[in-house]
Amino acid sequence: MFSAFLTILVLFGFVGLPLFIWRTIREQANAVGRVTFEGTRLMGMKSDSTVRWTYDVGEAVADVQTHIVSSNVDRTSSRSMVTKPGDSFWHRLVSGSWSRDEVVAVVAFARSSPDGKVIAFKSDGTKLWEMSYADLFGKPGAHFGLDWTLRSSYSYTVGGDLRTALVFQHRSEWPWLVVMLEDDMKSGRVTGRFLNAGEIDKLMPFATDTRAFLVIMGTSESRDASMLALVDALSGGGVSPEEAGSKFACADCAEEAVFRYFVFPRTEVNVASHAKVNRIEGASQGYSKGSGRTATPVQEFDVWTEELRSPKPRIDDDEIASSPHAFYTFDYAFERLLSSNVDDLYWKVHKYLERKGALSHRYAACPERNGPPLVRMWDAARGWRDLVTGGG
Repeated sequence: MFSAFLTILVLFGFVGLPLFIWRTIREQANAVGRVTFEGTRLMGMKSDSTVRWTYDVGEAVADVQTHIVSSNVDRTSSRSMVTKPGDSFWHRLVSGSWSRDEVVAVVAFARSSPDGKVIAFKSDGTKLWEMSYADLFGKPGAHFGLDWTLRSSYSYTVGGDLRTALVFQHRSEWPWLVVMLEDDMKSGRVTGRFLNAGEIDKLMPFATDTRAFLVIMGTSESRDASMLALVDALSGGGVSPEEAGSKFACADCAEEAVFRYFVFPRTEVNVASHAKVNRIEGASQGYSKGSGRTATPVQEFDVWTEELRSPKPRIDDDEIASSPHAFYTFDYAFERLLSSNVDDLYWKVHKYLERKGALSHRYAACPERNGPPLVRMWDAARGWRDLVTGGG
């Protein structure tokens, strides 16, 4: 019995493995990396700039932007971010699930009134599904109109569920919109929308012990500060909380409230240096501070902001070759700010700005000597509140 099983395993290795490798190489060679257009036709282009397929949308195209989902090749561009849907090499080999290759084209029509559609294709050009701009943008589209530009995109999985998040900017500049799509390669469905009054420049899935989030990072235009929003990773949405009557307010743009919305005010170094508004450079799972070759994850969430982005005039000091940062740590319930501080470079910049006359006080009198400004947080139950380090 064992010898027969071993024989089958060996034969499978000799036949199945080369077949898998051959098919993977072939798929990579034929993979579509972008979609262009000419007149009414879309053209799926391979990496060697040859046309793999064409598709006629039936009316003149003004622009097309592309999101690629591929389980074989990592491809990134300013308008597409690609992740592997999670199947391991051996799972795909045994199950026969070779890959998921899909091309999502956001097509703007050449009409006097902005309009368009999203069309999903297999890599070979077979159309899978399509969705109108009106259905894609929903209430934000009805409120602001349909003139949106795709700025980035991101695919991620929660368990076995794949989501694609498309990030759009409206032509009036400040409204930015994240649209979450559920896509089984047969149909597409919007599962959530998040509208922000300001740029959205980063997306990241993050899971606690109890739930999964899509972390949305960017800028709050109304508060001139960096922002971070937490929405449910599968079906979350909402709008950035704005004052009633503000030009940034759009209370009717969402059917649900964002789970949490954080604002990280600019530090005085950021303001005094006339740098661009602080920006969240990253966020991640927290780890213990102990020494050793491995770090232990803890139930904390870390955020760090860049506080010296394009200062005017530029910093003329060889010891200041990069940006200082502010650091924040939250608990897993996102109710408490456990700690906040700035790095040593921050104080070097502070002293530099003192010498230049941009700051009139020294470290001992600095209001931020014990940490950066208070973080502000909003939730539907309590509205806005200041988070004090270590507070309950």
